[in-house]
Amino acid sequence: SGELSAEEVSLSEWFGSDIAGFAKASSVKLDGTLEKPKISAEIEARDVVAYDVAIDSIMAFGTFENDIVEVQAGTVRIGKGSASFGGQYSLDRKLGNAQLTFDQLPLARIQFPDTDLGFGGTASGTGNITVDDSGLTSANLDTKIIDLSVNGEQIGDGSLAVALNDKLWT
Repeated sequence: SGELSAEEVSLSEWFGSDIAGFAKASSVKLDGTLEKPKISAEIEARDVVAYDVAIDSIMAFGTFENDIVEVQAGTVRIGKGSASFGGQYSLDRKLGNAQLTFDQLPLARIQFPDTDLGFGGTASGTGNITVDDSGLTSANLDTKIIDLSVNGEQIGDGSLAVALNDKLWT
């Protein structure tokens, strides 16, 4: 067993070119055996760009044991908004899930591919996602939108339920 820390860990080297920035890992604790390691760590990253979304900070506490990476508590800050998340990912099966709660996420900071639309306002709500080695496979989000605008045109407030199943968004 032992403890270590790491500074300036490249996120793109770990997660691919869609995620840029650097993280530091503090309070990394190693336990178990070489065949069955147990690792816990606190991770912090600032000024991250993930899938064209500028993220101010990410903080997470997680563990690794028996091929499972688990985040018990994570927080993402984007502008004045935040999201809390937790979930698991199996490295052997390449399958994972996460639950999230988000509050006042600024829509202007979120990019929507293949569209020239610019959005304003904030989103708050809850959701869950499932991923595999190909990326996002399913999602369910219940969202409340405040002060929605599209290309500068004020729309108003409302609720939105979004789901991804079988590669189809509804």
